[in-house]
Amino acid sequence: MEPPIESALHALPKRLPPSDLSTRLRVIASRERTRRSIFATMHTAVEHYSGRAWLQFENLARPLAIPTLGGLAAAVVLFTVTAMNYPTAALASTMDVPTVLYTEASFKNMGLFPLDTEEVVIDLTIDDSGRVLDYVFVDGGVPIQNDKQLKNKIDAALLFAEFVPATSFGQPIPGKVRLSFRRGRIDVRG
Repeated sequence: MEPPIESALHALPKRLPPSDLSTRLRVIASRERTRRSIFATMHTAVEHYSGRAWLQFENLARPLAIPTLGGLAAAVVLFTVTAMNYPTAALASTMDVPTVLYTEASFKNMGLFPLDTEEVVIDLTIDDSGRVLDYVFVDGGVPIQNDKQLKNKIDAALLFAEFVPATSFGQPIPGKVRLSFRRGRIDVRG
């Protein structure tokens, strides 16, 4: 006679393996073979992970590429339009209203200056203490490039001339003044 446990086991219904068990085992074996081939050498492991990283990057970047490019293009266009309309020469305008923020150099005083010719026009460069640094003869007056005596008279007169320097935010800065010497009078343009 059989022991009671064995007879109870024989009495149980026979269990049949699932029909897709062989397919599932083949899939598991295939994955294990692929995993082993990936980690067989360092080169294949690096190649595998870099390929996966590149795929992740492409999947993330493609949906963002067109909106990013559109935003960048719009920013460049708006900046260009704004920059083209921005006033760049505000201080160079002749119609600018003078403020206390910037004042031009001005003529203060000059001694006697006997002039024998019709008109001499010069542009003076004034330093930040009101002294003449340099001067240039300007077209529009009598050409005196070769008249040494007149040049010496102008040099002597400018030596004793007094000017108020230009200011920017209350601080003296170098500036320019145009003087026109005519018989008997001096015209000043800042």
